[in-house]
Amino acid sequence: MRQRPTSSNSCVRSNAGQSTDPARVLLRQCSSADTCLNLNVLWWKAIAGNRRGTPSDDGGLAFDLLPPVTRTIVRWPLCLAFPNLHHQNVALRTAFIDRVVCARLARAAAAGHRVRLVSLGAGFDTRSLRLAGAAGVGCAAEIDLPSVVAQKRALLGRLTARRSALGPAPVLLPADLNSRAEAVAALRAAMALPCAPQPGAAEEHVGEHVIFVCEALMIYLDDAAAERLVALCRDAARGRAAASLCFADRLPGVPGGDRALAGAALPPSTPPSPEAGQTSPHLSGARPFFPDFVRTSGAAQARG
Repeated sequence: MRQRPTSSNSCVRSNAGQSTDPARVLLRQCSSADTCLNLNVLWWKAIAGNRRGTPSDDGGLAFDLLPPVTRTIVRWPLCLAFPNLHHQNVALRTAFIDRVVCARLARAAAAGHRVRLVSLGAGFDTRSLRLAGAAGVGCAAEIDLPSVVAQKRALLGRLTARRSALGPAPVLLPADLNSRAEAVAALRAAMALPCAPQPGAAEEHVGEHVIFVCEALMIYLDDAAAERLVALCRDAARGRAAASLCFADRLPGVPGGDRALAGAALPPSTPPSPEAGQTSPHLSGARPFFPDFVRTSGAAQARG
């Protein structure tokens, strides 16, 4: 989701909408019409992902999404030549979210819950691919702008040609998350996807843990839309056994990442109605659920 870029991350473009930077002209000749910022982030993740034996090592998965020829400059061991600039910031937030998501997967496995992974504004991220079919993830969905979804489908086609043994791809759902109607429709579609139970758990006895992932998305949303999206996620998870929001992002209305204000930004949902016979998960900003990066990152846990 890259709807509202700032001057620091937008590309210089000609009147025809094309980047005039010579390196980008060469890259464009070797790639599909990828959006500038999403492709930048993918290159940064490929640099970090190719650094073997590090927390960001992804086995070359991001690298295999890149266009041919030009990707050679970030392959192993050339990736080690790049100084730790912005790609290191991306690597840090990626490793952090991976860690908190895996902690929630372990919690879901211990409870016998199937897991529904929903990535908001996923761009060209590879997390859903890396976790597909592993650690109890029963289904994965990614929500982003229609243009980004179309481009990612092309990238996944490229990846499939390079990696025949890939696990199931995430379901890509197009939506502008600045639009309440589109966000609601996409979240409903994500919640309606078939979701496999944990191995060995009886289908009728298994609960479901929904994990929402939000990585560097909120800055591209209007303030009102960002605040609304958190509430929509909470409402979408209603009736599930548990839900978590794992994020490396700003929280709407939380300047500086203050813990008390973060708790107010992730309030409990309304109590479940007795006649519904269902529990109502809530996203809570309580201390136990903000394990590390309080200022910009964290995990909010929901309990029924």
